[in-house]
Amino acid sequence: MKKTMKLCTSVFATLLILFSFVTSAFADRVLLIPDLPKQPYRYGVGTYEGVVAHSTATPEAPAINIQKYESRTWRNAFV
Repeated sequence: MKKTMKLCTSVFATLLILFSFVTSAFADRVLLIPDLPKQPYRYGVGTYEGVVAHSTATPEAPAINIQKYESRTWRNAFV
């Protein structure tokens, strides 16, 4: 019983570490959304104010999926 428990714990820890590295594969990339409006703001052209970028931190929604979604729907973000 103890060997089975140790084996399960080891496998779980290995998978946890593996998935931690796999899901952070895109963490060092800058994901830009093309065609954002270039309108003059208080402090100059192209200086966006109030832009919020966030991560969902869920394995079901990696950064590339978030970027694709935002690229399709960014027009709804500007009021």
